[in-house]
Amino acid sequence: MLKAFATTALTVAALLGAAHAAADPDRAGRFDTHSPRMLCQIGIDDSVWCQGAFPKAPIEPCESPICPDPPLRWDQAVVSATGEFHYADGNIGVGDAPVLDTLQPGQTWSYEGWTMAATDTAVTITNDANGRGVTIDANGDVHRR
Repeated sequence: MLKAFATTALTVAALLGAAHAAADPDRAGRFDTHSPRMLCQIGIDDSVWCQGAFPKAPIEPCESPICPDPPLRWDQAVVSATGEFHYADGNIGVGDAPVLDTLQPGQTWSYEGWTMAATDTAVTITNDANGRGVTIDANGDVHRR
């Protein structure tokens, strides 16, 4: 009887845990957003990296005789746990194209010491320990907090 109860309790806990996990970043800390359209990853270096279109990001240097026209901009906005912000050029790998959960307007997620909150017009990413972070609006403009 006790064994059957324990098995049932574990099954219910696993199902409840699975339902909650479906509304969070994946195991690698990746998630996407709609407004602005971005792919983000909570890094192992205590930073959050978001890849998208950022109109104020620096133009990517081109040393080739054939450069894109218009020139490409760096495509990552990075905020560290200390609140430092910079743009970077790179690619958040997603492997075999897993289905990532989308942080929808009105949702707030907490993961690995960060809180991400979405509205219809922006995503705010805040470090839980010190309250520092960024808000990235629907135009891709980044505002430090």
